[in-house]
Amino acid sequence: MERGLLTRSQLEQALDDQKRTGEKLGRILVARGWVRERDILTVLQGMMVVVFQVAEEDYGIETLLVREIIRHQPARPLPAAPAWLEGVIDYRGKVVPVVHLGCRLGRGVLPLEAAARIIVYEGSTGRSWGLLVDSVSAVVQVGREQLDEGVGQWQPQGLPTRWLAGLARLTSRPVALLNMDEVLAAGTAEA
Repeated sequence: MERGLLTRSQLEQALDDQKRTGEKLGRILVARGWVRERDILTVLQGMMVVVFQVAEEDYGIETLLVREIIRHQPARPLPAAPAWLEGVIDYRGKVVPVVHLGCRLGRGVLPLEAAARIIVYEGSTGRSWGLLVDSVSAVVQVGREQLDEGVGQWQPQGLPTRWLAGLARLTSRPVALLNMDEVLAAGTAEA
């Protein structure tokens, strides 16, 4: 094996482990000794991004933070929950809160269509969340030269700066990268 490259067999084994355990792929690769943690950090100077739509706007989050993308399913409502908290679902035997991102981002709530998905996200605390989005359009590799971490003139209207991790400049459009830990923190969207 060349340094930094995985064999197809190793990748398949890691993906099988991920399906069986639900662990993040990067953690599995490090645990098996196939990748060093610092190699992963180097790769993250660029990143893989899940691109999704909310109220006809493009957003993205790092794939390392995504457990799975599932079809929309109705959430069980919670009493006295904020409007943006759709409710909870059973995900692989765990109770997972579902956030309606359109509502949370102040973009309004469009009628859900067949393309609606729940992105199962695991935050820095290890807690899983379901992110209800209108659709998921791509998983793309974003090179370092395509990333703009400074928040400036491109800031999506009405979003607090702390909710934004940066901007991915893709060929067809800019994609606002969300800092989901901040978006999911309790409270309102004050700047």
